[in-house]
Amino acid sequence: MKRNRRLSEAETALWKKVVEKVLPLDPDSGFVPTPDRSEPRPLPAPAPIRPFVIGEKSTARTEAVPRATMPANTDKNRLRRLKKGQLKVDRRVDLHGLTLAEARPVLNNFVFGAHAAGKKVLLVITGKGKSGPDIDVIPTRRGILRQQVPQWLASAPLREVVSEVVPAHRYHGGEGACYVFLRRRR
Repeated sequence: MKRNRRLSEAETALWKKVVEKVLPLDPDSGFVPTPDRSEPRPLPAPAPIRPFVIGEKSTARTEAVPRATMPANTDKNRLRRLKKGQLKVDRRVDLHGLTLAEARPVLNNFVFGAHAAGKKVLLVITGKGKSGPDIDVIPTRRGILRQQVPQWLASAPLREVVSEVVPAHRYHGGEGACYVFLRRRR
């Protein structure tokens, strides 16, 4: 690779044509040239930013995303007994190999049926998702059921009967499963 190569006559002529058509931009002017080379239009003024003071609380609002983590109201004693095997899982469902369209009605029927039967603790097995390299032209999402099931359980209509969703113990499937605690029947 040559470092100090000079431009040929054709390259120099082409460069001169490019430079003639370029409209320089003055960054301090606050104007952006328009494509038709008419009068430049002013940039929109940015919203003023109030300086942050150390120790003050943030005013930014964030949306809560339902996830399979331990909620603040989790009965830790019940969860500990479940993980030690002292509390039994009442029913379990395995969603391996189902598509999203097939899995949602199966999950709804399973949860509502267990709630109607007075069950308290359910185990929903989603699987961890495919592993290994993605050899397709279009990459596929890994563990889509594992991501969607906790969101389904936290949204209507299931949130009316589900009190909490907690990741399962390694003995019951670990990352590929979750415990679902149901509310009492009224």
